[in-house]
Amino acid sequence: MAGTPVFAITGKLAADLGEDWEPQSSDATESHAHAEAVGNDGDVVGENAYDEHLSGSETYLYKGSATDYGTATTGALDADGCLPGKFLATAGVVITAVEIDYSPCAQGKRETVKFSWSKGLEADSAVYKCTLTALLATKQENVGVPELFTNASTDSKCQTATYSIGCQEGRDLTKAGAYLAGATYKGQESVSATYIGLPSLTTTGWIVTSAPVADSGSKSNTGYDTYQVTAAKKLARV
Repeated sequence: MAGTPVFAITGKLAADLGEDWEPQSSDATESHAHAEAVGNDGDVVGENAYDEHLSGSETYLYKGSATDYGTATTGALDADGCLPGKFLATAGVVITAVEIDYSPCAQGKRETVKFSWSKGLEADSAVYKCTLTALLATKQENVGVPELFTNASTDSKCQTATYSIGCQEGRDLTKAGAYLAGATYKGQESVSATYIGLPSLTTTGWIVTSAPVADSGSKSNTGYDTYQVTAAKKLARV
């Protein structure tokens, strides 16, 4: 095979997150919009690429102590850290989403945190802060997948869970189709969780888009019934 494999990731956001955050994977894509014009027979007679846009994501694992995780999370997911809408001067990008995957906790591992970013903005726009701060400040290693909602059923347990906060990005272009200016908007947080056994959840304040009820769920003759809940909530600007 040509080339030399390199087992190391620097991490575009590593300097902003700090030394206790270990990069696990990263990706980046440069995309262009495609403009075209058609002739009287419907075939393309002219085409052009415009709106060059670099975006990507990086997944991190927190490697510090459980005691320090609350402080680290506050730094990474606070108004002065890597919240959606926040411009990171060192990396030169704006954060558009933060997703925490608690599924590895079912095997005694630590949760992973994925930060999505976009290049274009050169300052903070609308910044959005999560509401589950108390939960996020507890490292989940060796304690299983956390209950993101209060579950009144003792016969039901959370098997997988993902929590995310994000925002949209609006982009304006010059007459030549290059990036001119932009802003972030429409902050939202969401939860997706799978339960073994029918849960009885308290979801006050959330818009539940998929609710576990007795007639729903995934059933088989070799396993327990599983149920999924998805919910979303608007976020206020910091």
